[in-house]
Order: sequence, then structure tokens, then C-alpha cells
Amino acid sequence: MGNEKISVLRKKEFQLAISDLDVGDQVKIPLCGIGDFTATVHRITWRGALFIFDECIVCLEMECENFDLESWIGKDLLEAFPDWLRDRISGLSIPTIGEFFGHEDEWTQDNFENDEDEQLSLMKIRGNRVFYYKNDWEDGWLRNKAKKEGAFAISNGAGSLEYQEKDIPCGIRPEFWLKV
Repeated sequence: MGNEKISVLRKKEFQLAISDLDVGDQVKIPLCGIGDFTATVHRITWRGALFIFDECIVCLEMECENFDLESWIGKDLLEAFPDWLRDRISGLSIPTIGEFFGHEDEWTQDNFENDEDEQLSLMKIRGNRVFYYKNDWEDGWLRNKAKKEGAFAISNGAGSLEYQEKDIPCGIRPEFWLKV
């Protein structure tokens, strides 16, 4: 063997500090009553670090007669986070089309509400846009409404953008900001 260089990815535990994080770092997050999951840092700004869960934590309808996903996220999901982390979380939601796909595509502009978000660098890789639930691919909700009545954006099993009726269960892959 010569002087070839090899990249090594090392997973180790350390005390969480925003200043120590880089885009691509993962943290393990226990959600009470739901399970243990990993979330990846997708952006770091003055606001803190934006994390997106690496897989779906549940499959739910966006809206139906007695259920509203936004309310569930703001109450039930937030309460599932550990106390030591909950106090540092802001912007708990689900990702947008802009964050996952950008807005370069004319079909996207014609069929969905715009969100003004830029595509996250890690989401330029199609595999990062695929939702998994219980070790299988799953269509997953994005925050944007479709211009078609009663439908919302999803990232489908191939990591492509589509829309789905709001009362059909799809994967939930939350995002949140960890405040500085």
C-alpha cells in the first residue's frame, strides 16, 4: 500500500454544542412513546442548526375530520421530545418543497404554493429525499399545499415531487431548529 488517503466517518458521542456541529452530522433523538430516531444537520445559521429526521417517525393524514397535522406536531410531537432538548427547539414542522427540491422546475411552480426556501445541499442527492418508514420506502408529506383542491405536496418513494390527497396517510419526517 502506498500513500493513498481514505475517508473515515467516525460516529462518537459528545456533549451537544451548536458550534461543534457541521452539516451532515447526525444526532440520536428519543421520542417518548414513538421510538428512537436519528436526525441530520442540514443547515447552520445565526439561528442555530436545522435538523431533519432521517426517516419517518409515523404515518398520518395531513388533515381529516378530527385531525390536523400541524396541531399534532405543535402539541403531541413536541411533548415527545426529551425535556432537555424540548426547551431548545423552535420551528418544529415538516420540510418544504423548496428545502427538498428547490423551485427551478416549471411544473413545481405551476402546481404548488411557493415557499421561498432554497434547496438544502444534502437534498440535492435524491436518496436523501426518499422517506422510509419501518425499513420500507413511504410517500412523505411536505408542508406546501398543492394548487389542486384538498391536496398537499409529497416526496414519493423515488424521491420525486408529487401531490397527494390530504386524507391519505403518508410519512412524517419532522424538521426543527436547535437554538444556539
